[in-house]
Amino acid sequence: MRDYNQFVRDRAASGHAAIRGHSPRFRAVGCTQAVDALTNASLSGTGVPIYYLNGNKVADDYADFLDGNWDESTSGRNQSGTSVSGASKDVWSGCEDDGTVDGPRYLGHSSSVRASEPFAGSGGLEGSAAFSPTVRLSLYGLSPVYQTQGVDYDSDDDGLIEVVNLAQLNAIRWDLDGDGTPISGSRDGMVATGWQYVLKDGKQEQVLTWESDPDAGGGPRGKAGYRAAFPNAAFGMGCPSTGCKGYELTANLDFDTNSNDQADSGDTYWNNGQGWLPIMEGKHYAAFGSITLGDGASDRVFSAMFEGNRHTIAKPVH
Repeated sequence: MRDYNQFVRDRAASGHAAIRGHSPRFRAVGCTQAVDALTNASLSGTGVPIYYLNGNKVADDYADFLDGNWDESTSGRNQSGTSVSGASKDVWSGCEDDGTVDGPRYLGHSSSVRASEPFAGSGGLEGSAAFSPTVRLSLYGLSPVYQTQGVDYDSDDDGLIEVVNLAQLNAIRWDLDGDGTPISGSRDGMVATGWQYVLKDGKQEQVLTWESDPDAGGGPRGKAGYRAAFPNAAFGMGCPSTGCKGYELTANLDFDTNSNDQADSGDTYWNNGQGWLPIMEGKHYAAFGSITLGDGASDRVFSAMFEGNRHTIAKPVH
């Protein structure tokens, strides 16, 4: 692994001016027979967002980076910050998507090495291709963690993320435990509309029914919707070291967004006459992360704090 680390450090040292001085701390994101990417690139734990140099966000955190579904899978950047794209732009990996060693196709293997295909499909470390080690491909290099200013959405450090508009109120449905980390997974952007009974293994079982999240505001949903409502957030949303535990209103809100004193189709959250979709109502859950129907252990409900601080929410229709 030492040779691969030195390779990416040499490239960083001759790359973009912003990273040259940090080149000794770059590491290869790859797997040899003895060392996997989790260890070499320190990808364990929650981690931080990962971006292409001078480019778009690849992942929200380490788990997102290692799930085989990158946020940016159409174009990347090289060590100079220059755009790189195209389905043929394979990158040496030697890893499974989760950062562990790809058994017989690790970096250093004598006959066949796994390559990532970052711009063919959904991205990730494990592509469908494997090549002879005599082929010339790139390597992924990961920088040390850089601290950016970002927006502090918990400016009073009370562990409650501050809500100042309807988009942020709506985004709470994608962070039901109030820790500032939006949901992701197979049910991202879906809502549960009720319950039904099905037969499973000869027994009647209660499961949730689903439909696409209407997102009455008309914007992005799920993780993307949350990031859009709280743009340029500081690391951890600016929450204290113990993390955040919920949300608080710091302004009065009004659902009459076109200011005509009535609820109608001109209002952002009109939702085809359905109005505001409650975040949780009885047994109807308004938003979920990854869930398997019938698996009660993975169901998620709103379990965070919400402090109104004597502010008002005017004219909600539902």
